[in-house]
This record gives sequence, C-alpha cells and structure tokens, in this order.
Amino acid sequence: MRPRAPRIDVQMPGRMRVGAPWTDVVILNVSERGFRFRSPMVLQRGHFVEIRRGPHVLVGQIRWATGECCGAHADTVLNVNTLKSFTPSKRAYPSNERRARRRRVEETEDVVRWLSRLIEFSSLGIVGLIAAVMAAQIVDSALAAPMKQVRAHLLIGANDNPAALDGSPEK
Repeated sequence: MRPRAPRIDVQMPGRMRVGAPWTDVVILNVSERGFRFRSPMVLQRGHFVEIRRGPHVLVGQIRWATGECCGAHADTVLNVNTLKSFTPSKRAYPSNERRARRRRVEETEDVVRWLSRLIEFSSLGIVGLIAAVMAAQIVDSALAAPMKQVRAHLLIGANDNPAALDGSPEK
C-alpha cells in the first residue's frame, strides 16, 4: 500500500460547482492527490466537484462526506505551494468581467422593482391614451349628426342674409 501524502492545512475560501450552481466553500487541507473542504451543500460519494480559487482549479471526485465536510480525490496532481501562495487582490478579476464585483441582493431587488414600476406606469399611460382616443371618437360620432344640422341651418340662414355671416348687423 502506498503511503499517504502529507496534508497541508490551508483554511482558504473558494467557489465550488456541482452541476450548474456555484457555492462558497472553505478548503480545509490539500495534498498532492486530494483535498478536504467544507460545503453548505450535501454531497454524496461519487459526485464530481470543481473548486476554483483565483486562477487555480481543483477537480475531483468525492470519496467521503460527513455533514458539511467532504474529501475528494483530485484528477490531477495538485501543486500545493502555488495554491497556498495565491492571495486574492481587490481586483482578482478584470473590471469588465461580471464577477468583478459582488452583487447585493437588495441592489438587484431595487433594479427589478424600478423596472416593474416603469412597465406598470407605461402600460397605464398607454391604456389611458387608448381610452382618451376612444372617448374622443365616441363624442365625435355622437355630435356629428347635430353639428351637421346646425351647419345646414346656418348655411340656410346665410343664404337668406349673407351679411349675418360677417357679423355685421342686419339692415
């Protein structure tokens, strides 16, 4: 039986992906062929995980899991010294990358709330405009026949007295 590789305690944060979602984890110790970490997700033996810490990627298969702690066998030989020596800076990612700044849940909720209000008020404005146009058409059609009669009577009266249309007094 091959001797067990020495474990180096590291206690460093990382990001883990199992399937689609990413989760925060703490890498507890690392050896050349494996790593132990603490995860809020319940993992089972046989799952494959990908853990990232800056530019370093640890890919392994879960060999044991008890509660929040898991042990994984790495698919490649790990360089423990480079992993341990990595210190994230404030700008671990380029500024144009989406991971450059953490998004607050409240900030996202505020944007969604503002957008929904904008859509709501815009739709109310459009409905109000449609209602106003319809009301104008109804009033126009309701007054069209009486206005036609008034116009006809004015024209008949104007034919009898053309000066009445000028506003000059009748002689």
